[in-house]
Amino acid sequence: TQSPSLPILISGLAALSLAAWFAVAPITQYALTHSDVFWSRTNQVSIFSFRDESDLPTALYSNTLKHLLMFNYQGDGNGRHNLSGEPMLDPVTGILFILGFALACIRIRQPTYSLFLMLFAFNLLGGILSVDFEAPQSTRTFGSISAALFFAAVSVEALWRRLDQSRLSSFTR
Repeated sequence: TQSPSLPILISGLAALSLAAWFAVAPITQYALTHSDVFWSRTNQVSIFSFRDESDLPTALYSNTLKHLLMFNYQGDGNGRHNLSGEPMLDPVTGILFILGFALACIRIRQPTYSLFLMLFAFNLLGGILSVDFEAPQSTRTFGSISAALFFAAVSVEALWRRLDQSRLSSFTR
């Protein structure tokens, strides 16, 4: 297959930029003209504005740890967000998630794995940067579930390949 020519790439980029501008312009205008209203909720829940722990680095570390542990150990305590206190993943998926996360860290130089590691980290920020007394916060980190399930699937695929290779090698003996 032939790669697209430079004019086609430029026109596609121009169309994408124009579409993005049309999508973002109204909310940007509102944010600029009504910044107090636009940022009010963010200011209410930001760990930089309010927190129980007086030391910011300690609060950020604690929030990060709680959000990482919410997948397998102790989840969001708010019953409106999840089963109160229950981990986000069932035990089997949780183990597969940890194995897949480790594999992704090992394979970080491959674009797919680095993309999902960044997606996971970026989507956890909504909870990590929120007030510490609510941590972990599953609603603000909901996007991280897709990456967590990707990691679980990666480990299933790796285990399946290992099983398939061992079966083939026992067949050829």
